[in-house]
Amino acid sequence: MEQETVLKEILHAFKLHAQHIDEKMDGLKTELESKMNDMKTSLESLETKMDKGFSRVDYQITELGKKSMESVLN
Repeated sequence: MEQETVLKEILHAFKLHAQHIDEKMDGLKTELESKMNDMKTSLESLETKMDKGFSRVDYQITELGKKSMESVLN
């Protein structure tokens, strides 16, 4: 009978430990998802800034081309 009690206690301890690990893993998963979402937002912001920068460069190159053509024609 004592062995059965000890085995039940061990089983209960394993069950508690498994629950603790599950909770910790869920917390880590949530934290990782949050960090990934933050990184995605940062990358999207960077992409927007780069698009604006490239648009400015394109505009400047176009304007420079126009000025070059005007100086050739005049």
